[in-house]
Amino acid sequence: MATALAVGSGVAFSGLSSSRVFGAVGVTAPLGLPAAHMIRRRLSKPTAASASFVTEDTGNLVRVESTSAEGLRVAYRGSVWQGRLIKEHGKAPVKPGDVLQIASREGNDLLLTPVIESRNSET
Repeated sequence: MATALAVGSGVAFSGLSSSRVFGAVGVTAPLGLPAAHMIRRRLSKPTAASASFVTEDTGNLVRVESTSAEGLRVAYRGSVWQGRLIKEHGKAPVKPGDVLQIASREGNDLLLTPVIESRNSET
């Protein structure tokens, strides 16, 4: 749409009538929409770098800082993250101070499970 409006501005600046300006915008806009759609699809695909962040986090331990109706707040990588128990686990009582394991990531939310295997290092 920005490109179509820029074309319309150029046509208006050249001194042509307003019907020609609207015509230029009307022709340019539908031509730009498929290009914009392709660019948006390309930018939204996960990259190798974004996929490595997800696998890099899986299996690490976090400590529960607080619980609320929205989910859990957990300490991880030197800051506090939003987390929630995975659906397969159900509603086990979790309290501040508990240690959980990262099953995966969904955006910036950590999907958590109870610690599966005993590990000596805790986060």
